[in-house]
Amino acid sequence: MKYVTLSVCLLLVACSEQTQEKPTYSGYIEGEYSYAITPQDGFIEELLVDEGDKLLASQPIAQLDQSLQALQIKQLSNELKSQSYLVDDMKHGARAEEIAVVNSQMLALQEELKLVEKNITRTKELITKALSSQNELDLLLTKKDVLKRQIQSYHSQIAALKLPARELATLAQSELYLAKQAKLNQQQWLNDQRNIVSPSAGSVSQVFYRQREFVKAGTPILSVLLDDIKKVRFTVPQSDLASFQLGETVWVNQDKTENPIKAKISFIAKKAEFTPPVLYGPRVRDKLVFTVEAEMENNLLNIGQPVDVYVE
Repeated sequence: MKYVTLSVCLLLVACSEQTQEKPTYSGYIEGEYSYAITPQDGFIEELLVDEGDKLLASQPIAQLDQSLQALQIKQLSNELKSQSYLVDDMKHGARAEEIAVVNSQMLALQEELKLVEKNITRTKELITKALSSQNELDLLLTKKDVLKRQIQSYHSQIAALKLPARELATLAQSELYLAKQAKLNQQQWLNDQRNIVSPSAGSVSQVFYRQREFVKAGTPILSVLLDDIKKVRFTVPQSDLASFQLGETVWVNQDKTENPIKAKISFIAKKAEFTPPVLYGPRVRDKLVFTVEAEMENNLLNIGQPVDVYVE
């Protein structure tokens, strides 16, 4: 009788240990994806990668047609060059040829002035001999004064021609040059955006648009499976949800190996899922499950691989 009682006790202890074993939850490995998005409308002129290709961060992956942009850049470059010539011209005086014409006119007046001065001297001598009149001398003196004023005017005109344009006018044209330069820089930047690069390192998961297809701005042309970023996704019944916290450590096991992988909970769903569809009554709450995600410390497992998750 004592042996029977002992056997029953051992059986109860064994059953108790089994019931205290921590639950295991089914899940699978999931990857993180990034998307290469085109910032502008256009036809894909060249697709440089295909599905399965490995990518580096900022690696060129596609190029949109740039025909129109090239014409716009050429036009803006020509406008900038023209404005540069105008500013440079305003910072200098008139051309040497223009100054030479005015200087030639002034030299002619100077020669005429010399002749008038000789006539004045001669007329004064003739007046002393009563061979000329004071009226003729006055006319020559008046002409001399006029010639002097004209010569002085030409001096001032030549000096003005040698000066640059007015300061404010030159400043206005210089600011216009800077505005054209900024517009050209902007157009070149927009053109550079038509060279699409990988958002991050990884491998091409799926190509959505190919060469010669038209894409709208903001449209992803391919998806990238990120390197070194994998997580386990599993479901927890409503009755066990309270025991899980963000940042808590869980262990991931594949085919019950002896080397489970450590992971930290990074997401707990706020809303429940239920299968099959049921009403939220007290008798069916045990059918409610919540999605939980945990980031793993290494990425040895493959995407989609089924695993078991448990908490120590």
